[in-house]
Amino acid sequence: MKVIEASHYKKTTKKLHSNEKNFLEDALNAVKKDPSIGKVLKGRFSADRSYRLKEMPKFRLIYSYDEQSDTLTLLEFEKRKNVYKKLSRNPFS
Repeated sequence: MKVIEASHYKKTTKKLHSNEKNFLEDALNAVKKDPSIGKVLKGRFSADRSYRLKEMPKFRLIYSYDEQSDTLTLLEFEKRKNVYKKLSRNPFS
């Protein structure tokens, strides 16, 4: 599986503490194992999914998965109250 990280995703994850990075890595492994695990978003983001981290319930991992090319695109990782606003402002950053 090919994994692409959007620029804002990279920027946000660089700021995480080591234990938060470990939780995110566990979440990424779960998503890679089963890309349909996340909740399908609505509206213009219906091709994207949101995964809630069990260890960090206020955070969301927003991603899309293209089955044909077997590509996982990591779009955002942010607190729930901010992630959808940031996604709508700059969905392809």
